[in-house]
Amino acid sequence: YDNMEILCDVIPKWKSLKSLRLQKAFPDDDNRESVRRSSILVRLLSAISQCTALQHLFLRRMHIDDSLVQRLGETLKSLEQLKEVNVWNNDITAIGLKALARHLNERQNKLQMLDVKENGGSTDENIVRQLKMASNYVVTYRVNIAWPTKL
Repeated sequence: YDNMEILCDVIPKWKSLKSLRLQKAFPDDDNRESVRRSSILVRLLSAISQCTALQHLFLRRMHIDDSLVQRLGETLKSLEQLKEVNVWNNDITAIGLKALARHLNERQNKLQMLDVKENGGSTDENIVRQLKMASNYVVTYRVNIAWPTKL
């Protein structure tokens, strides 16, 4: 948790940051610290919103839940250069994804790619339709890609 607190202080200084990839920054089984984790995530999202050149944001397995969707949406709306967002395998339910879609649809620019797989409701057709209005491509399930072999 201390490293994440330090990161929250440093990120706003990276004004020209183009890509940020964070994954599994908190233990999965630490429910006792959920209030502290949420507080740090609010600070993190606030810090990220100051990186105005950001184009690619990956927040995978970060325990972002519905209570943080409002802040996440505000952050994503503020990042006008943002092209790609990955919130794979967080704790966002169908209700949270609907709220996220509303925030994303308020952006001036569509995202090029949004990955919401392994969140609740990520395969619900109505939710996916709403998300597709805000992004050119929405990943809602794990895709196995078979690459062609050289002949």
